[in-house]
Amino acid sequence: MNQSNIHQEYSRSRNNFSRRRLHAGVDGTESVMEQRSLHNIDRYCLVWFDTEISLDRNIRMQAHLRSILNDLFVFKDLGHLEGKVQKLKEQKIFFIFNGSADKHLINRIHRRAQVAAIYVYCKRPHWDEHLRPIFPKLKSITNDFGSLWKNLKNDVHAYEKVDNARIISSITQTSNEFSEYQDNLIRLWASYYNREPSYEEKELLLKTLSEYFYTNESMHNVLKEFKDTIGPTTAINWYTRESLISRLVNHAFRTSDWNLIEKLRYFIGCLYMQLTLEHSLFVKRYHENPFITLYRGQLMNRLDFDRLIKFSSRILFLTSFISASFQEHVAMNFINACEPSYNEMRLLFKIIINTDLKGTQLYADITHLSTYVHEEEVLIMSGATFIVTDILLNTQRKVPIVLMELCPNQQEYDFKGDNGDSFQVTPELFDPAENRSQSRISQS
Repeated sequence: MNQSNIHQEYSRSRNNFSRRRLHAGVDGTESVMEQRSLHNIDRYCLVWFDTEISLDRNIRMQAHLRSILNDLFVFKDLGHLEGKVQKLKEQKIFFIFNGSADKHLINRIHRRAQVAAIYVYCKRPHWDEHLRPIFPKLKSITNDFGSLWKNLKNDVHAYEKVDNARIISSITQTSNEFSEYQDNLIRLWASYYNREPSYEEKELLLKTLSEYFYTNESMHNVLKEFKDTIGPTTAINWYTRESLISRLVNHAFRTSDWNLIEKLRYFIGCLYMQLTLEHSLFVKRYHENPFITLYRGQLMNRLDFDRLIKFSSRILFLTSFISASFQEHVAMNFINACEPSYNEMRLLFKIIINTDLKGTQLYADITHLSTYVHEEEVLIMSGATFIVTDILLNTQRKVPIVLMELCPNQQEYDFKGDNGDSFQVTPELFDPAENRSQSRISQS
């Protein structure tokens, strides 16, 4: 992430904090997050273990951290900490420990699949840097809070780029079952965003965000600006700028939370309108040479990947908004910043788009609209369909390359296994960060 952007956001989070005390719920009691009607729906959360967590200085630091992750749980008691971690199975967890944490505790936390990153923050670091190769998820050991904040910001941003997509895959002899499922889902989504946003929808959006971020003081001034500026010409910039808001949108699509989609309809509709305009302008640039190549890092469950490589052709249907870069090194930087758990692996999606192709989901270069210009991103609308044409397992590269093409949402496909046999399959839910669905393949 661009360092000037990080510095500006850190300064903003400090300026937004008022002198009123913010209590984030020590040892899981009276947590402000659990007093909301919307809670624990962020893909990521922050857990802080510190024997001096109630000190005023630490309370102020909590406010700064919540400009990155809204769900913050703080603990003094080790038993309460480990009990909470066992319950947070649906979220990726970022951990902060003070200097009292020992290597045995770090090791126990490090082995948990849902743990994304660990940070040690203490006044007099007695941890040696040589421990980091032993614990790859141990991202930093520092006594500087600004450095901690920036490392956390970078790491969460990287995970957002490689871990936000829920993938639905179907490998079928005939396309009827999959295309009907896909078409029905897209039609239902489109009924929420494919229309002119209304004033009433904007009011519902602002009310929802105000309730969700009610206890998050770092977001109060942000929401004031959001209220004054959000619209069909600014939605993409807000999507890239405020990840706390964009993660709500992608959570709604990931989980098919129709109630939340309804509440966020105004923002989603504005995104759709701006992406529609940008798409029409974008494809005109490639009239003579319609093919473009994009790159996206992805974390995927190992069992899901093993199932994926068993077939000569595969269809992937991504339920969230996703982004991909024109630059391979940008995608590789993001994926290398994310340490897979034992049940995960890194992949590189190499995506080919034929801009002459009709009937695909919307996509556009958003570099000129993004907060992070250097990422050279293309934003792709939720519900995009890809056909996987090959998977390259090069021993010289640690990351397999998945070659895929964006395709129309309604298309006939014929799939066969590597041995030439046909297969009949019901849609499978692939969640890159979770060990979920069992394969339901019946050989015909």
